[in-house]
Amino acid sequence: MHALKQDVSGATFSLLRTRYKYMAPYTKNIRDILDQESAHIGKKPEQKRMGLAFSGGGIRSASFAMGVLQSLVSDKQLEKMDYLSTVSGGGYLGASLTWFLSQKNDSGEHYGTRPDNFPFGRKREGGKQNSKNAILDFIRQHGNYLIPGHGLSSQSLIATILRTMLVSLAIYFSLATSVMSIALYAVPEQKLFTGCLYALGALIALWIATSTFYSLYSFFKGTRYQFSVFIQKWLGRLINIMIMLLVIGSMPYIHDNVSIIAKLVMAVEEDSDTASNIAGASTASLAMLFGAILILFYRRKQMNSTAQGTSSFQIVIGAILLLFGMLYGAYVSALYVNLHCEDWVYSIAAGSLLFGLVCNVNFFGLNYMYRNRLMETFMPDPESVKTGRWGLALKANTGKVHNMCQAPNQRPYHLINCNIVLTDSHNAKYRGRKGDSFTISPLYCGSDATGWRQTKAYMYNTFRSGVTLPTAMAISGAAANPNAGVAGKGITTNQFVSTLMSLLNLRLGFWADNPKTDKSWLPPNYIYPGIKGGVSLNSGLHEDDRAVELSDGGHFENLAIYELFRRRLDIIVVTDAGADAQYQFSDLANAIEKARVDFGINTIFLDDYPFEAVTPNSDTEQSETNKQHYHFAKRGFAIARIEYPKGDSDPERKIGHLIYIKPTLIHGLSPDVLSYKRLHPTFPHQSTVDQFFTEQQFEAYRELGYYLGWQMLNDDKVKSLL
Repeated sequence: MHALKQDVSGATFSLLRTRYKYMAPYTKNIRDILDQESAHIGKKPEQKRMGLAFSGGGIRSASFAMGVLQSLVSDKQLEKMDYLSTVSGGGYLGASLTWFLSQKNDSGEHYGTRPDNFPFGRKREGGKQNSKNAILDFIRQHGNYLIPGHGLSSQSLIATILRTMLVSLAIYFSLATSVMSIALYAVPEQKLFTGCLYALGALIALWIATSTFYSLYSFFKGTRYQFSVFIQKWLGRLINIMIMLLVIGSMPYIHDNVSIIAKLVMAVEEDSDTASNIAGASTASLAMLFGAILILFYRRKQMNSTAQGTSSFQIVIGAILLLFGMLYGAYVSALYVNLHCEDWVYSIAAGSLLFGLVCNVNFFGLNYMYRNRLMETFMPDPESVKTGRWGLALKANTGKVHNMCQAPNQRPYHLINCNIVLTDSHNAKYRGRKGDSFTISPLYCGSDATGWRQTKAYMYNTFRSGVTLPTAMAISGAAANPNAGVAGKGITTNQFVSTLMSLLNLRLGFWADNPKTDKSWLPPNYIYPGIKGGVSLNSGLHEDDRAVELSDGGHFENLAIYELFRRRLDIIVVTDAGADAQYQFSDLANAIEKARVDFGINTIFLDDYPFEAVTPNSDTEQSETNKQHYHFAKRGFAIARIEYPKGDSDPERKIGHLIYIKPTLIHGLSPDVLSYKRLHPTFPHQSTVDQFFTEQQFEAYRELGYYLGWQMLNDDKVKSLL
């Protein structure tokens, strides 16, 4: 019977290898993807499969994961890993590892996962004494990757952000001004805006009449349910239209009152247009300035406080003020244009529209700058590594994802976790979560919502040349993005805040082709998908659009274990280096909840290895001095049992294990790490906003990760699992 089972398994594996040669260009069936991956990895169904996951957390996560990775290499465990799943900051290191595993060293041999050919060297080898540590030394010296020097300073970073904001604002402001100018030219001002107010009154009457009619209609049975849904939808839409008409219709009245006050203050004649223009411009500027101050002040307060409700409300008010200031400014500009530059109205409109269409919003935004700085630090050219100096990463710049994880380093197979923004999805699950898990891997790219397209054919058209590894890394780490937030929550998911961010193009996300269609008639630009996908308050972000927005994978799940759960692995080793100073384990809770809801998987921590053991001061035997200064934990890892339900590939229920490693201080750490803790009390959970690591800071996290990794590997229970 056992021999028969082996024969069947072998036959199944041979079939998978045959199917691997005939990859479908597009599929909605996740089983097809998993079969292709199994064939690529080269493991039979009955063999143990293991995965390694690096969480989000910016450069902090990459530094910590580097130490854990080195400990795995030293114990010869990395070569056993079948999957590498990364998200956000963990993807910095993951992409770096994948890149160098596709390259050759100075001897002309491929880098590998063994201690003797690992690209990042071994922990005990100093960078200046051994060339095997040169890559690690380069990364460690460039932890402030956003401002690496050589002309790329803090001033150039600020200049890039300002350029991005001003160009985007200029395009949308010019378009708004042009539309208002043409409207004012076609219809007299008072008639146009009085008409808006009349229309508002008519809609209010219609709203009241509809509500009254529905109350009477409810007398009839059998048709109330369908009609109730229809009425509810349209009453909501009517309110949105009424708000828009109220804002537009009130513009001339606001402007008239502002002008009267300005003329009294300036003591000028009643019909002075100069005073009106100055007053209008000043009011718009003050509204925007006050809104910006509210956002900046309360955003800073929110970051330093656990009570975020009030400050979130103030940020929304600030965003509304900024949006109102922009709209009022466009109205005042339209009045000025019609009065002094009437012949230029259509030229301004055409110029703004043309520039908005031809300007690629991906390359002109912050994502491209972010991508380049990450690439130059984590995928440097050999010459940069040799000299230890920053330089252009020309080789990595064109490195395609579909060329990664090839022989002799098919494993670990890299899953780069992103989030597809779906705030307006037709599916309630995606809409409620604000998105879905979107993976970029060497074989396929896509999500449950969109299906998956073969990576080597994805985004290859007139305006795109495929998905590069640096681009995938930057997308996975696109933390600041409108309509998205950690686990689908946060202030940046608010419609007003998201609209403001879109107007200023303050996004690290990436506009990609939908795997369903994979067709682009134009590059992603400020008009489409810019207006439809973000600038309009009623965004069009759903799974059926031609252009979809991809953002930080942490906006869906920040531990990078969701896709490993889907693959039903026997062992999952995960580093959780997200900012969690209060040890609330929110990222862990989010991942466990989604795995249970979507896959029916239960995750239960073992009684002898609970996650509470990694919390500060869980070591009950430490001295009072250590308790006061270092807050030692009992251990730096926990172990959970993964209970998989019956599946297509496993007719019986399956048990796996999750080994969970979290930054915390324990006995036996190096004195330099303990000293760093004394000097920086928030270590090892310093704010993710800090993306400017020094050598000392990088090394403190790396050494901590290495030590916790060794503690985990020397545990008897872990040894029995691995």
